[in-house]
Amino acid sequence: PGTRKEAFGVLLGGRNLDGDDQSYTYFVIRRSGEFLIRRRTGAKTVDVKDWTAHSAIRKYEDKAAGKSSVLNVLEVQVAADSTAFAVNGTEVARVPTRDIDTEGAVGLRVNHHLNLHVSALDVIK
Repeated sequence: PGTRKEAFGVLLGGRNLDGDDQSYTYFVIRRSGEFLIRRRTGAKTVDVKDWTAHSAIRKYEDKAAGKSSVLNVLEVQVAADSTAFAVNGTEVARVPTRDIDTEGAVGLRVNHHLNLHVSALDVIK
């Protein structure tokens, strides 16, 4: 399996990001084809959805011959009652919106030792 060092994804609901009381939720994938949804409040983290393998996530070793990377598109759709998390157009998880942070900053979460190419970050209300 992959390691924490190779995870990247979306951060949402970010508040007080430079303080000890920071809070946010993140949805990340890793090159071995797994995703995680985690909520952070201060120093405490809670796994909303633990590392889970899903066939929608393109694995690094599945890249086309001669290519140095794979394309994965992450999407989060927030509704009043539930929030859907998708990779490459396929829903991989749906959680109650009350269980995550949705109000605040949106951005990217990128762990160490990655060569990442971001083509777009769209926020649509």
